[in-house]
Amino acid sequence: MFSFGRRLRAYMPVPTDDEELSTKRRQPVFRLNSRRGTYLILFVLCANVAFFYWSGKIQGGGSNFHRYRSLRDIWTLERNLPQHNLDLPSPEGREGRYIRFRNQMWDVGLNNQLEETILLSHLAMRSNRAFVFSAGANYPLNAWISGPTAGGPWPAGTDAPRAVNVAFWDQVCPSARRRILIPDEVNAELGIDFTSTKGDVFMDKWAQYLLDLPDNCIELKDGTHQLFDTFFFGRKKLLDLWPQMAVSPVMTHFRFSGPVQDAVAHNLHLISPSSPAIPWSTEAPSGRYAPRPSNAGIQRFVAVHIHRGDFKDHCSKLLDMKAGFASWNLLRDLHDKFTPGAAEELYLRSCWPEVGQIVDRLHKIRAQHDHREGAGHELENVFIMTDGQRAWVNELMLALHEDGWRTVTSSLDLVLDPVEQSVNTAVDMEIARRAEVFVGNGFSTLSSTVTALRLTLNWVPENIRFL
Repeated sequence: MFSFGRRLRAYMPVPTDDEELSTKRRQPVFRLNSRRGTYLILFVLCANVAFFYWSGKIQGGGSNFHRYRSLRDIWTLERNLPQHNLDLPSPEGREGRYIRFRNQMWDVGLNNQLEETILLSHLAMRSNRAFVFSAGANYPLNAWISGPTAGGPWPAGTDAPRAVNVAFWDQVCPSARRRILIPDEVNAELGIDFTSTKGDVFMDKWAQYLLDLPDNCIELKDGTHQLFDTFFFGRKKLLDLWPQMAVSPVMTHFRFSGPVQDAVAHNLHLISPSSPAIPWSTEAPSGRYAPRPSNAGIQRFVAVHIHRGDFKDHCSKLLDMKAGFASWNLLRDLHDKFTPGAAEELYLRSCWPEVGQIVDRLHKIRAQHDHREGAGHELENVFIMTDGQRAWVNELMLALHEDGWRTVTSSLDLVLDPVEQSVNTAVDMEIARRAEVFVGNGFSTLSSTVTALRLTLNWVPENIRFL
């Protein structure tokens, strides 16, 4: 068993089915029993948005709100990072140590890329090299995330050089200075391989190898095998990396971007109006095993990740492959498990649930949580992270209201400015990271990323559940 060491308290027993059935079902604030309920939900949401806007609660934003007026501003911020200076002393500047992974995967989902980027940033840190980051043609990385991986400062005690963008890399490491590595050749030299070597051994060997190289500028050749490919994130050997990733500054000081933080701040009253206002830190508490205060985050609030769109085809492929949960969703201390090769009904219930199944699942999780936490800590507000169509989302919202949830909102209801809208997936993820309870899709890398970030912020594993 992995020991997270960062939980708030030990596991407490989950109630039996009889205990769950005996739990008193709360009554909804108001009951909707017709198609008119859909229109009433929309009316209430619009009224809330208008009220918060005109009262200044949505206009305000966070302290960085006005700094990011456009993506162009963020591009400028990224280009002008203080480490983009040739005159800085080693290990930065012209005599600094750098590594660029030109073989990163780009033809996969956003969170597949993010999970790979986090591991590569950790590897760069361990090899005392500046991680070279890049982003898509239209979006700077700092529109999506911040923190050390995107060029932010390292915490005290970490002496690695700060990450730089690819434009500065081209300046400080012209082609003539670069040592090009081919991963298969390095693996052969180190006596490891991509399929059978344990994840922590693979990371350790590569970190020491890169640390020992005298060259300032290291580049992994474009088109070669990724160090951490999509198959790596589907194998249990990934979990061997968790003990070091859980305490890595790459993870503990990971942040979503300023626009994302602002978007969450000015939508809190909309998504969970009954939650008390609690100061929030985007960093893990100081000290390896320091607990996060039990009242941090968004109390009485659950975020649930419901994939729609073309994800049904992905679920069918997973069924054919007899695949299990993705990435960090496989961590052994998590409550909900899935057996690969299960019946089709079980795959679809977990991967592509229907409205009634979602309502039943959230009802059960709420009962278990409230039984464990006791009076005064009941879940009452739910946020639906989804890419579903409005008509389907309304049907789900209506059903959840009928089941006694006090406030039900979705990704479609958030009030976002153009910059925030461009990174709306990250806004959903930050809401899920802060929620008292997160209910993810175990087959999704988006849910997997949220799972890992919650655990590094000391949320108890029993408050991470799956559909």
